Amino acid sequence: MKFRVKESEAKPDPEPIESNATLAVLLGTLAWLLGLIAILLLNQTLSEPLPQWWALTCIFGICLGIFGFFKVRNR
Repeated sequence: MKFRVKESEAKPDPEPIESNATLAVLLGTLAWLLGLIAILLLNQTLSEPLPQWWALTCIFGICLGIFGFFKVRNR
């Protein structure tokens, strides 16, 4: 197994893929929001309440998504 390739044998680096990072962050944030809504609705119908950290995980995911939206928007 080779860990180093000679300069003459090296392949050129591929071109970067064009992507829409803003859309990806918004879709991820929306997924966390839908998860939070589902947890809040299920928590009322279940006989045994869900762990509180499930909802907190969704809230932190939403907060990080909002932060990420402003971060990738300025690129």
